[in-house]
Amino acid sequence: MDLAPLALLLLFLVASALWWRERNRAQHLLQQRNALQHELEHCVTLHEDMTRRAVIAEQRERAHADLHDQIGARLLALSDAAPGTPAAEIADAILSDLRQAAPHRRGRAADAAPTPVDPDRA
Repeated sequence: MDLAPLALLLLFLVASALWWRERNRAQHLLQQRNALQHELEHCVTLHEDMTRRAVIAEQRERAHADLHDQIGARLLALSDAAPGTPAAEIADAILSDLRQAAPHRRGRAADAAPTPVDPDRA
């Protein structure tokens, strides 16, 4: 009896089993890669959203600080221009309210103490 055909058949079965195993492993790795790529894309989207929100918050804070500075400077100029007048008293009151309403300024924490009011002006 010739064993060559039987050995060839056995070799074919072993090679087929090995091919099948590697094929399944490759499919599994591809699925993992796709899942990781999807997760990465999601993370990039979240990062872009967070960056956009941070930029918007920074722009708002800058606009708030600029507005605060402009209003404060104008009220202070009004108060200094005519001391003792009703307009100066109103400007001082508004300045005090402005300082209490917006205690945080550039570089200071939101919970910082309000700027003290000059007792000579109160």
